[in-house]
Amino acid sequence: MRSPLALSNSFTDAPWWIDVYRRAFPKLASAVPVRQDGWAQHGGIDRVLTLECGRTYTVDEKVRMEDWPDILLERWSDEARRIAASSIRLMRR
Repeated sequence: MRSPLALSNSFTDAPWWIDVYRRAFPKLASAVPVRQDGWAQHGGIDRVLTLECGRTYTVDEKVRMEDWPDILLERWSDEARRIAASSIRLMRR
């Protein structure tokens, strides 16, 4: 069985990530994977999303191996204490 990190890394280039992010952020301009083992990766940042307006979001991607009908995006109001400000649940098509 693969480690969660190895599993996550194996899906970094999966084409469906962009589709998922475009559903949540229709004005997505770019979605850049963070591959280098540096401060961002150690901080849980797997991808940086940039919207057309210039706003950026950092994303910690989690891949579930069970077949779930949804994709959950959470926005933290207090990341250190893991307090969610809001969440978006997208149903798969």
